[in-house]
Amino acid sequence: MLPWWVERVLGIEVRRPDAETLPRPLVKTRRQSLTAHPDGVVSAVLLRLVERGYAELAVSQRRAWLVATYHLAAQNGGHEEYFGTFGVGRAAEARTALDEIGAKAARDVLDEAIQRHVSTPGETGAREIGSSRRPWSPVRYEDLDDSFRAEAPRVERALRREIQAHAPDFIVVEE
Repeated sequence: MLPWWVERVLGIEVRRPDAETLPRPLVKTRRQSLTAHPDGVVSAVLLRLVERGYAELAVSQRRAWLVATYHLAAQNGGHEEYFGTFGVGRAAEARTALDEIGAKAARDVLDEAIQRHVSTPGETGAREIGSSRRPWSPVRYEDLDDSFRAEAPRVERALRREIQAHAPDFIVVEE
């Protein structure tokens, strides 16, 4: 590889891969450990995955990150916490990711949560005397939280299959 200025002087255009397209594995393990404890290795990947930010991950790792962060937030604090932390934009991406890994029921739960979240406007101004408009009340997600908790084991299994299917994007295996 020549220095960039030599390439420019010679008129050579070298296309280097974009940093986002190169996977940056999260876990290094021995082949023996991977075959003996595949669930433990995937658990280590999940732990490292949720510690990272979206922008720190390669494109090939982001689907798993979206599902893992949704799973974690919805399990621990419910959809209200998820929207407070990640917002509707990430929720829409997570909905697509759930669909892509085959978690259709969880995708439907998230879709309903997104619809509730965006369809409840806040107070927009002072009320007139005698107004018949209902007072604003916060969105409730408890029924959706319960529905997701029922689907959570299936989502986790699908997420683990996703990571195992794309192991080279997440795991470096040493001999």
